[in-house]
Amino acid sequence: MTSDSTSTRAAIDELIRMIYSTSLDPSKWTLVLEQLDELSEPTKRCDQPSLANGADAQNRALMRMRSTLGSRRRARAGRCRAKSVLAEGSPDFRQMLDEHLRLAMKISEKMSTINQQQHLLQQAFDRLSDAIFFLGQNRHVLIANRAAYAMIEEDDGLSMINGALTAVHRPTADKLSELIAQVERRHPHKVSQFDALAIPKRSGGRPFHVLALAAVTTMEDHFAPFLAGKPSVFLVVSDPDRQAAPPEERLTAIFGLTPAEAKLAAALAGGQSVVDYAKDAGITENTSRWTLKQVQAKTECRRQADLVRLLAATTSVC
Repeated sequence: MTSDSTSTRAAIDELIRMIYSTSLDPSKWTLVLEQLDELSEPTKRCDQPSLANGADAQNRALMRMRSTLGSRRRARAGRCRAKSVLAEGSPDFRQMLDEHLRLAMKISEKMSTINQQQHLLQQAFDRLSDAIFFLGQNRHVLIANRAAYAMIEEDDGLSMINGALTAVHRPTADKLSELIAQVERRHPHKVSQFDALAIPKRSGGRPFHVLALAAVTTMEDHFAPFLAGKPSVFLVVSDPDRQAAPPEERLTAIFGLTPAEAKLAAALAGGQSVVDYAKDAGITENTSRWTLKQVQAKTECRRQADLVRLLAATTSVC
């Protein structure tokens, strides 16, 4: 093998490595195209402007890549007639590169879809009012929503030490660790089973309520050892002292309440009594109770307790 062949093969190997690296980082597609131009048609670059970075450039690069792959089976025509390092005696190389490019394009498009789905799911995840933690080995927090990070930042009952979730109260920390270990040992497909624990607060308020469940994935057991970030347990943590009231606009939209009715309903959902609401709103107790009857009629709740339960269901999303 000549030195030219050796250098050509080295350049092709480097291009293949770049292709698969690009499938995980779309910002490099423009570099792949420019490198491919250098290898296949050196003089073509003088006829085409260099591709800039950015989302528009990436889209143009992907469109060019699709066009390139679709046209390689047809005869090449145009002004660029200079000898290419892949021009003679290298149809296998060209075919090999095309196969790598097609596969990398599929990987890139699949990763793009996954990233978009993950972004949308994270948005929904962050709107939940309860704190959610996905834990891996040694109670390490792999995924958490906005409410979970806010709870950790307050350091009132739960905290993180070197990325591991623990309880502020030492005896409770041991119980939490034991609880998580117990869930990890449970068969992962017994998703209906859960363990619960109360986490005391520094502030002396009502303790956090913790539900621990096994995290079930679709990965095969023989592949799991390669997944260092595989979640094993997820926790749902609620704070009974933060019973959020649903927005009045939401109650109006769902149940057709008037502004006055929505204000009363939101107050009841937030834990206020009818009497206290009347005082705060500057109305008589009779007016407040009459408004309550209107709310119950529109929500089809005979008892006030049923109404509060119904309203609580609208606060799971912030």
